[in-house]
Amino acid sequence: MLNGTLVEETICNVTLPLTADQSIAALKTWSSLAFTTVIENISNVSGWLEWLANNLDIDAMNAVGLDGPAVLSQVSQDAEGASS
Repeated sequence: MLNGTLVEETICNVTLPLTADQSIAALKTWSSLAFTTVIENISNVSGWLEWLANNLDIDAMNAVGLDGPAVLSQVSQDAEGASS
């Protein structure tokens, strides 16, 4: 559920339009975060995150506009947390 106050504060704090580079970076960041959330939660099988961390292809993620190193880093961090 969206927090209306936070949305209003965020929107009202934008004083200038984003540049093309800023827009691309924001889309890449938020798409990567969404992708990470989906692939981490696609299965609840024990060992899923560890398997995923060992099999993600950084170049393939980069090729589709995601931040491959950031996705792998988050999945690896979450896999370590799940195993402890």
